[in-house]
Amino acid sequence: MTGRAAPLRLNLRLKRSFLVGLSLATMLSGCDMAPRYNPTKLTMPAEWEGQSHGVLQSARPADDAIRPDWWTMLGDPELNRLEEQAMRLNPDLQARAEAFMQARDVAMEAKSHLYPQVTGGAGGAKYKGSRHRLWRGAGSQGPVYMSSEQYSGTATWEPDFWSAIRNKVRMAKQGTQAEAAAYALAKLSSRRNSRVIM
Repeated sequence: MTGRAAPLRLNLRLKRSFLVGLSLATMLSGCDMAPRYNPTKLTMPAEWEGQSHGVLQSARPADDAIRPDWWTMLGDPELNRLEEQAMRLNPDLQARAEAFMQARDVAMEAKSHLYPQVTGGAGGAKYKGSRHRLWRGAGSQGPVYMSSEQYSGTATWEPDFWSAIRNKVRMAKQGTQAEAAAYALAKLSSRRNSRVIM
């Protein structure tokens, strides 16, 4: 009896320790180690209430305000064409647009790591050997044609226990927003410069 009881007791201990370890891993998988972002709370002076007497006022959209594409109000098709060409061929704007697109692609790549990655491949080849090759022999009936095929596939997935991947996605999205703002600023400044020149 004692010989059987010892392995049973050992099995129970192993099962218990496995269950305890699994429950600990499950609880820890919900932990996010990154600190929460708390924006700075700004205290505005009393006179900045947004009333008509204050420094800051509520926005009032005005249809008669000068738009970024102000030259279209002149109704000159040649000027419209030149402005469009200047925007399209401006190397600074092109560089900013490429930087924005690159940041967007990096954000999408970072987000793709949250999902399983599956890849597959296949290949084949057919070889023809000479009938007069060395060591073939006069009456040999060996194959002249040989073919080979290869198939491969992989599947990987990394569980995001500590929110490392999600934090990278957040950082990449914020980088994309910064690049979008830089592109918009470059576009606005180039239009403003063309307005000053004209």
